[in-house]
Amino acid sequence: MVFVFPIGISDSVLGPYSDQGRPYTDENGKGHNVMASQLPDGRYFILVSETRRLAAICASDSLDGPWALEGTITTKSNGFPVDVGSGSNLHSNTTLWVQPDGTIIGTSRDGVIMISTTGIPGP
Repeated sequence: MVFVFPIGISDSVLGPYSDQGRPYTDENGKGHNVMASQLPDGRYFILVSETRRLAAICASDSLDGPWALEGTITTKSNGFPVDVGSGSNLHSNTTLWVQPDGTIIGTSRDGVIMISTTGIPGP
C-alpha cells in the first residue's frame, strides 16, 4: 500500500488532529515507511523509503515547514548488494537514528547497518 502522508497538529497525542497538508508534493505526496526526527543542528527531517528508490529525505527548520528535498541516501557497498537492480532492499523500511555527535545510524529491511559521519544523506 502507498499512502499520502499529510501532517496533522493537535494539542493532545489522542487528537483531534488538524490537517496541515502534505510536507512534500513530489510523487503526488505518496510515501511509505515514513519516519521523522530532529538533526543536531535543530532542523527536522522526514525520510521516505520503499516508494522512493533511493530513499528520499526532506528537511525543514520548522515542523510547520516549508519542507524541501534534502537529497537521497547514498551508500558505499563495502561488499554488500546495495543496488536495487541486484535485488537489494537497502532503501526499504529504512530507519535512521541521529546521535548527539551528529553521526547517523541507519538500518534497512535487509538488516544492513549504515553509519554516516558526513550528514544525513551519507555515505
